[in-house]
Amino acid sequence: MVNTSLCPCSSELPYAECCKSFHLGESVPETAELLMRSRYAAYVKKLKNYLLETWHESTRPRPEELELNEESGFRWLSLKITSTENGSVLDTEGSVSFTASFKMGHQRAEMKEASSFIKEDGRWYYVDGV
Repeated sequence: MVNTSLCPCSSELPYAECCKSFHLGESVPETAELLMRSRYAAYVKKLKNYLLETWHESTRPRPEELELNEESGFRWLSLKITSTENGSVLDTEGSVSFTASFKMGHQRAEMKEASSFIKEDGRWYYVDGV
C-alpha cells in the first residue's frame, strides 16, 4: 500500500513525492526554498542527522546541542513561506522567510524567521536565521 500522506512542508504533495528523497539522501534540494521546506519536514519527523548534514559547518551545532523536543509535548503544525530572496538553482546565496505554527501542550503559537542559506559544491546549506 502506497503512503499518500501529505508532506509536512506544506507543499500539498505526498511526502514520498516531496521531501522523502532528500531525507533518504537520494537527491538534494536544488533551491534554498526546497532546502528550507525539507528542513522543516525533518524537524516534524525528528530527523536529526538530516538537519545536521544540511547545516553549514560554520554555524552547525554539536549533535547533543540540537534538541528536537521529543518528550516535551511540542508539535509543529504548519509552515508558510512568506518570501524568498535569491536562492535559485543559479544562485550561491539566498534567504527564505517563513512562519511556522506549533503547539506546546495546549498552547498554539507561531515562529517567524528569515533564514540564510549558502550553496557550496552544488549543495545548499542552512547558515542561520533571525
